[in-house]
Amino acid sequence: MIFKEFLVALVATLFICTLFALLTRNKTRRTGFGWFLLFVLLATWAGGIWLQPFGPSWGNIRWLQFLASSLVVVLLFTLFAPLKPPQGRHETLDQLQEIAHQKKLERTTYITLGILFWVVLVLLLAAIIIRYILNIN
Repeated sequence: MIFKEFLVALVATLFICTLFALLTRNKTRRTGFGWFLLFVLLATWAGGIWLQPFGPSWGNIRWLQFLASSLVVVLLFTLFAPLKPPQGRHETLDQLQEIAHQKKLERTTYITLGILFWVVLVLLLAAIIIRYILNIN
């Protein structure tokens, strides 16, 4: 059962992330896509096993909650995706001024967001493990 649910989560993640990459091809920068894929996979797996089963079943597993949780996570990440690099000289100068201003804030937020990322990953893994230990149906 664990292996089947993992495979359904993996397929849903790959489908949604590929769709996301194709739709935002020219609009965002591609940094950390591997970490993004891992995070979405764990969130999809955790959401799929904790949500109330709904939709059609495939191989004794209802797959729609996996797809829905994957879509929600990717849409949340889309809100915070970095924009593409500037095209012209004026856009570059404006962005350089903005970068100089943001460097002061970046030092503290980098550490905070790094810690938050790892805490959320550990919590997602814990949610997956707890679900299988408790074996709640």
